[in-house]
Amino acid sequence: MSVLSIDYSLSPHEKPRKENLWKRVALLAAPVVVEQVLHSIVQFTDTYIANNLIESSAAGALEANRQAGSAIGTVAYLIWFFGLIAGTIGVGSTALIARAVGAQHRSVANSVCGQAMIAAFVLGFVLGLLMWFGAGAIGKISGLPPEAIPNFTTYMRIMAPALPLTIVMFAAASCLRGAGDTLSTAVAFIVLDLTNALLSLGLTRGWGPLPNLGFAGIAVGTSIAYSIGAILMLIVLFSGRSKVRLYRHRLIPNWLTMKRMLRIGLPAGAEQTLQWIANFVIIIWINRMGLLSASAHLNVIRLEAFSYLVGMSFAVAASTLVGQSLGMKNVPRARKCAFISFALGGGFMGTMGLIFIALGPWLVSLITDDAEMARLAGQCMQITGFTQLAFASAMIFGAALRGAGETLSVLCTNLASIIGVRLVAVIIAIEYFDAGLKTVWLIFAGEMIIRGVLLFLQFKRGRWATIKI
Repeated sequence: MSVLSIDYSLSPHEKPRKENLWKRVALLAAPVVVEQVLHSIVQFTDTYIANNLIESSAAGALEANRQAGSAIGTVAYLIWFFGLIAGTIGVGSTALIARAVGAQHRSVANSVCGQAMIAAFVLGFVLGLLMWFGAGAIGKISGLPPEAIPNFTTYMRIMAPALPLTIVMFAAASCLRGAGDTLSTAVAFIVLDLTNALLSLGLTRGWGPLPNLGFAGIAVGTSIAYSIGAILMLIVLFSGRSKVRLYRHRLIPNWLTMKRMLRIGLPAGAEQTLQWIANFVIIIWINRMGLLSASAHLNVIRLEAFSYLVGMSFAVAASTLVGQSLGMKNVPRARKCAFISFALGGGFMGTMGLIFIALGPWLVSLITDDAEMARLAGQCMQITGFTQLAFASAMIFGAALRGAGETLSVLCTNLASIIGVRLVAVIIAIEYFDAGLKTVWLIFAGEMIIRGVLLFLQFKRGRWATIKI
């Protein structure tokens, strides 16, 4: 049994004890915090490698590094997309497994886990084919400067064969977290991230017996690491250490369970995919501003990750505990878990926002020697500092609603905000007013505040407590 698995059963002579929900939330979130912080450090490392791919003052070195940096920025959006697509499976499996664990229906949880693994592998196989044959076209569509497209294409074709295991890894993590086991997923991701960082550095520099692959070394290191992460999570699921277990006979398609999982997951997957499309369209416009803006934008996202990835850890806790509480038919507990998750996650992100405002330019200077780019990215860091509390609200209350199975209304709220406000405003600002990157981030800030308030109000209204899944 996992260290963080939760057993709600009582012996006949045992009286119910009052739970410390603050501790419960913290215990669930803590391993994910470690996992996410390490993951952001690895992303930071990839950005550093790309920004300093050629360690030379020779003519053309700065331009080559900007090319690598802008390519990695667009790659980051594609990897984000893979995670969102996996969310179509992950959100449904998390909600169903959390309720089943809360109601102590382990066979239901195991059935959902098996169907999630089947769907994830098929989805990953299809995505791998698309990336292998369409990488060049996607690079052109993304608006990358022509000189950066070869790096992007190389990365995506190296990553393509690992996509089936990558999507399985994301789905397995969702199943384990739904069961309340965040420790096993954290351990697997920590191994993954350490492997990724060491291999990517070693393969781009030719350390020891490793070949010097240049930019391609980042992709090879990531592909190997993601495959290792997937294998580790499958070992945990087959071992039965958690409150959900993967059995071979559960890998036979069960259309009733699949339908239940997708009924919850498809709205969430559609929402997150459309979010990604909106943000990808925005990155096309930013890429068209030139290598300076494209690289600066990436660096802001990488540094902001030190805030929002920790907030995401508390979103995981909120989603799991809201689902489990509803399985226990305890709505007040579900509500309290969500607000505690926001108090902890929002408190951290609000503090990070103050740090971004005070130290934004200095933070960027740590990862690049490009003074012009550091100045621009630093100003954007200060802008995004003002939005961190709203960002936490959008993530944590949105995750709590999804954990309850209320995915359709979250879809409507997010799309209205992201497409109706963010996307439209950015396109108008760039296309008709020749706005720069700072204006784009001001638009991001306004939209994020709107979305954070709307999702908080939606959770507070309480319709989620009556959802049947």
